[in-house]
Amino acid sequence: MKASLCISCQSPKAPLNCGICEGAICKYCAHIFDDETFSFLPHKPSHLCHTTYCNVCFNEKVSDELDQYNRTMELAKAVHIFDHTQGKETRLMKRRVEDKITVENCIDPDEAVLRLAFFAVQKNFNAVINVEVSSDKVKDGSYSKRIWRATGIPSYFRSDTVVKDKSLRHWPN
Repeated sequence: MKASLCISCQSPKAPLNCGICEGAICKYCAHIFDDETFSFLPHKPSHLCHTTYCNVCFNEKVSDELDQYNRTMELAKAVHIFDHTQGKETRLMKRRVEDKITVENCIDPDEAVLRLAFFAVQKNFNAVINVEVSSDKVKDGSYSKRIWRATGIPSYFRSDTVVKDKSLRHWPN
């Protein structure tokens, strides 16, 4: 049996393979991701579907897209979310600039809303209005769980177009 050498550091113990170039790499030189790393992307490119990368492939093909994904995720956390009951606050915001965004098969309602915000940021919006979150109970034998879905309309948020509702002291926009 031939011992495989790491393509980065030439270590004799290289049990892992790069997902793109198929080169042997050791665990110290490998960039290892789980399956959930790029899970918010609607269509994951083929070079991002792997879990292990060598330094060269990571720097050439993955690092820029990982940085862009992380920037988009940070912007998504700052997106303004308006529920469908907040029509008074959003009545001056345009609703038909873009089609409705629908997210399905989420494990909890917070993830569903964050996915809505992520898709809105990808389309260069900074708010999601008329958000409706619902769930379905799915039974598998004696085990049951809820599958969440959310819909919303991406829009632009400007503080001068939103009327602050003074009755919502505990949850202002």
